[in-house]
Amino acid sequence: MHSDNTPQFTRRSWIKTMIVGLCGGAMANTHGKQPLEQHITGAAPKKVSRIASGKAVACAQCDACMPCGYGVDIPANFKFYDEMLQEGAIPDLSSTDRTSMEFRSKAINFLRKYDRTIPDSHQSQRCTKCFHCVKECRERIFIVNELAALTAIVDELRDWECQHL
Repeated sequence: MHSDNTPQFTRRSWIKTMIVGLCGGAMANTHGKQPLEQHITGAAPKKVSRIASGKAVACAQCDACMPCGYGVDIPANFKFYDEMLQEGAIPDLSSTDRTSMEFRSKAINFLRKYDRTIPDSHQSQRCTKCFHCVKECRERIFIVNELAALTAIVDELRDWECQHL
């Protein structure tokens, strides 16, 4: 909040708000009737991402989603995540003991490897959810949700790192 009690918006939160509003209106117009759940609760059913479910994204690396207008290297992000998942190198974020050596080691390794493998300008947090990639994906991956889930993991680990190092 500013001193005059007006809310302060970041560019990212403003874009997210605008996209949700635009997409919500477009979806309501193109789909005709609302799903029963949406009609009753007023909320659209959410697609659960593979990353948020702890599953591999299984991107075919075909580059149909590329180039990203915002610089995100979508296939590289998914390849990184899938490799780390296969190696068992993703820390358990649901763990209540984040002081253990295993959590610490996995968290630091994950962050360092992510930053070395994918330059900042190509990382998942650059996604603005323009949905261009979703329309182009041959594997029917809901890319914006997957990138958001990867960003959530990285953000949570970076927050943890700031508090514990």
